[in-house]
Amino acid sequence: GQVSFDWDNGAVTAGINNLCNGDYSCIVSDEAGNTSEVNVTITSNAAISIGSTVEDAACFGEFSGSIDLNLAGGSGVYNVFINGVLADIENDDLPAGDYQIEVVDDLNCSEIINVSIGSPPLLEFSGMVNPISCNNVDDASIDLNIQGGTEPYTIIWDGITNPEDLGPGVYDVVISDINGCTTNGSFTVEDLEDIQVGLFALDPYCDEAGSIQILWDAAFPVLINGQEASLSSDGFIQNLGAGNYQLSYLLTDDCELQIGEVSLEEDAFIINNISEESYVLEFGQSVVIDISELEVNGDYSLNWTIVNEYACIQTDQNGNCIQIELIATQDEQIEILIENAEGCLESYFFNIELIRTDNIYIPNIITGRLQEKFRIFAQSDLAKLSLFEIYDRWGERIYLERNVFVNGMEGWDLQYNQKNVIPGVYVYHVQVEFGDGTTEIFAGDVTVIF
Repeated sequence: GQVSFDWDNGAVTAGINNLCNGDYSCIVSDEAGNTSEVNVTITSNAAISIGSTVEDAACFGEFSGSIDLNLAGGSGVYNVFINGVLADIENDDLPAGDYQIEVVDDLNCSEIINVSIGSPPLLEFSGMVNPISCNNVDDASIDLNIQGGTEPYTIIWDGITNPEDLGPGVYDVVISDINGCTTNGSFTVEDLEDIQVGLFALDPYCDEAGSIQILWDAAFPVLINGQEASLSSDGFIQNLGAGNYQLSYLLTDDCELQIGEVSLEEDAFIINNISEESYVLEFGQSVVIDISELEVNGDYSLNWTIVNEYACIQTDQNGNCIQIELIATQDEQIEILIENAEGCLESYFFNIELIRTDNIYIPNIITGRLQEKFRIFAQSDLAKLSLFEIYDRWGERIYLERNVFVNGMEGWDLQYNQKNVIPGVYVYHVQVEFGDGTTEIFAGDVTVIF
């Protein structure tokens, strides 16, 4: 009967040719349904041998790996497939990865191997900038941490040799490994930022000192013109006069950060001062006190405190008396008080001192033959004779004159009852009232001769 053949490679003939080395199985069947399995092993053909030389990629991510094949065995010409794609014996510019290599000969026999192309880790780096410690100080540095690639590394900075003692700026760096893989980056060294601080200045005015308020809460000591300042709880530096003030924060013992400059200007209450004077005057003498040179900022009032009699002889445009004529009758200190609309006060003082010029001269001898009169003399015409009495040696009053100015008195003509008195010693009693209101009594004797 008829027999059928069923090979495991799909053939259905009694014989098959051009077979590769390997095990083959065939099921033989007849019409009666009887079957028999035949197994055949072929070893007569030379097997395909694949040798490979693999070069890893030099740098991470590069297409620089290669696979070179050394083929033997098989039959005829080889076809090479790498990852299912027709390839050559020598294969360059390959990236890192896993590759399946299949070689097929003319008999369609094939051999498969697996290879891997490696690569070094990614060349990368990180860095830390150590900032500058203070303004205008070049002491920053950059620390690098390099990873990946293949050591040793070459580090090239743009424009500098070492990343030390750096000032503010941008610093570029290129890093290479032994394979020529490179990476680059840049670092920025920042300058210390100027702290934007609110400063409020209050100029000195009247008797009030100036002050500066710092409107920023910082936990650093404040220096004013290089000296540590005392701040109130609300940020005021007080008791400042007019002038320029440099303000800074003391960040460290060696670092002072400028925060601003403030100028305090005294808004003068008195623009042009006057000189205080002292006057030495006789009783009744007059003096003019002139303060017209005084200049005051803004509207003001002026008040004189005077005991002596005076008259205002000149006023300013606001009606304030700026010149007086005073008649001296007693010692005093005159105060001139100036006050403006803000309540600022300023005082000036002028002293009046009276001197006694009413010296009294009383002769102690008088000569009748020269037709002299016994009288007294005063330095000032203001001295008044309240009482002038002459007594003889027996105590009898022989002359009286009263209530006349000393320098206008009649005087004793050395007579009593219209006759010349006997030469000798006579007693006088005198009471004088001076121009300043004081009274003084003089008593003594005078010798009369003819």
